[in-house]
Amino acid sequence: GKPKGVMISHSNFASSLHHQRGAHNFRAGARVYDFASYTFDTSWQNLLSALECGACLCIPSNTERQNDLAGSMERFKVTHADMTPSAAQLLPDSTLKRLDTLIVGGEALSPALAQHWAGMVNVKNAYGPCECTPTTTVASINPENAQVASIGHGIGANTWIVSTAGDSLVPIGSIGELVLEGPLVGPGYLDDADRRTAASFIENPSWLLRGSATHAGRQGRLYKTGDL
Repeated sequence: GKPKGVMISHSNFASSLHHQRGAHNFRAGARVYDFASYTFDTSWQNLLSALECGACLCIPSNTERQNDLAGSMERFKVTHADMTPSAAQLLPDSTLKRLDTLIVGGEALSPALAQHWAGMVNVKNAYGPCECTPTTTVASINPENAQVASIGHGIGANTWIVSTAGDSLVPIGSIGELVLEGPLVGPGYLDDADRRTAASFIENPSWLLRGSATHAGRQGRLYKTGDL
């Protein structure tokens, strides 16, 4: 579709860094591979996460990234890498085994790849739209749960599954739209002549105001992902 500018605030990123450092295993002394293009949202999360915790950001040249991915990672002595499953699949097992943590996102992680990698490196399956800073859920993949390849649970965000009509939550196991809430939800779209912000960012849905038998109703601002 047509690209749209997404606004993310300082407080959005600060909240993301606060909540997600532990989820990604970033720490002082880590060596984080700067893989993603700077036109992609995940590059900024990796950059800021690395600098915030005192890690080393390892920046390859375009030639290294495109033609010598494994070799450059080994020369940099990389401990943490974040890339799509398709890119990670190009790495030999010898390179993966040298990593502490492999974060994958941007595509669905197949159970076959999850099972293959889970025995050799800490695998984190990350999901999230750019509108929410951009990672909102993380799953730690291990040999016991690799067959499912889940996107995990919200990190700094509430995750709701809502009916397609948008007027109620659906029972566990039912199909519904994923809706996100919390400090990672951004302000909306830049120069929003098409009013996409009003359609995708909603306030005070009826099911949230109603509450439930165990939780009082309340107000809130949420993002409709469009993902089922």
